[in-house]
Amino acid sequence: MRRGQRDLEGGLGFLRGGARPPQQVLIDFIDNHKQVFGVEPICRVLSEHGVKIAPSTYYDARRRRPSKRALRDAELVALIEAERARQKLLKRFGAGEDVDPPAWPRS
Repeated sequence: MRRGQRDLEGGLGFLRGGARPPQQVLIDFIDNHKQVFGVEPICRVLSEHGVKIAPSTYYDARRRRPSKRALRDAELVALIEAERARQKLLKRFGAGEDVDPPAWPRS
């Protein structure tokens, strides 16, 4: 293959052979491209290439409320990000009396 040519056999690796992608990956893919192509045409092309997903599956997944696990995961991510930001500030400015008081009472 000459330099600058696109490898159509390898593609980008999105729908490479093997196990079917998780449903959330397909939903995210459709979300990212639906403004240009529309949901039904994307589902049709995916199904033609062996990744069967019905438009109703996409719409059901969009309507579904997040699970308790997803809500808790989002909560934990926010806590971790807040703690990382706090640690970054402590590292930059040092831990002062007002920033990080000890856990024991003073007399």
